[in-house]
Amino acid sequence: MILTDWQKKEFATLGFLILPQLFSPEEIVKIEAEYEVGRVQMTTLGLRPVGLRGQLNWSNLRRNAPTLGGLPEDERLAGVAEQLFGPEAFMVHCNSNQFVGAETEWHRDAKFTEFRGLKFALYLQPLRANNGALRVIPGSHLPCFSTALDQLRLAGVNIGDDHSYLHLSGKTVGDFPCYVCATDPGDMIVFDLRLWHASWGGGNRGLVSSDFHAYPASVEEHKSEVTFRDLHRGSMQTYRSPQPQYGPEWLRNIGGSARRARWINTLDEFGYLHPLDTGLRYDSPVGGADS
Repeated sequence: MILTDWQKKEFATLGFLILPQLFSPEEIVKIEAEYEVGRVQMTTLGLRPVGLRGQLNWSNLRRNAPTLGGLPEDERLAGVAEQLFGPEAFMVHCNSNQFVGAETEWHRDAKFTEFRGLKFALYLQPLRANNGALRVIPGSHLPCFSTALDQLRLAGVNIGDDHSYLHLSGKTVGDFPCYVCATDPGDMIVFDLRLWHASWGGGNRGLVSSDFHAYPASVEEHKSEVTFRDLHRGSMQTYRSPQPQYGPEWLRNIGGSARRARWINTLDEFGYLHPLDTGLRYDSPVGGADS
């Protein structure tokens, strides 16, 4: 997967790319099957989607998901990340998500000016404007624009007694000007983690995602990386993701992948491998927990 110079410029300027039919129908069948195994396991463990988004999140770096767990090392992902962020780019998370809510609030995954990260998003259903397609605000990853949206108080939802723009204006998430990323299974969206995004009109839908970060090039980026790590741990607890995020078999790197070995060393360097004690493990038998 070789990005053109124009695609690189689009990503830098707009904050996102859509790569159509990056995965074949045969690959999607395997991906969907492993996604469903994970979803059923989470349900069996008593976990349910939570929050406005109706979101449940779990790691793909586990024993019974070889296709999903192998996606980050696929050149269509790792190669693209390295073209955008350099050869030291590293995978941080590889997850599956179930969404059952009707909307996702306007937000961005990283709020730091001095930070470089991206998400690969592969949705498992055909999605359009009225059934939960990803909505993005082009260029909103740029500091000046992002600050203006913060000052507008775009973050938040049109429910409850709060001071968000949507609540005070009486508008919905779907009313705000944006670009709707209409996709079919096999299409991949790549977006800057600082890009403002949301969804509207959705139902039950699945998302497979992989996050990559650039290796920090400054003291400010290093501080942002550590802060991101801590905030993400809180987010995973909110959406009830069992731990570990990095399964024992994945960490053993039995195949001897040099790329994965570098990622593991970098993850350890920044403290991502510190486990959270939630009482659940991915290697536990279905229906049980092993702390």
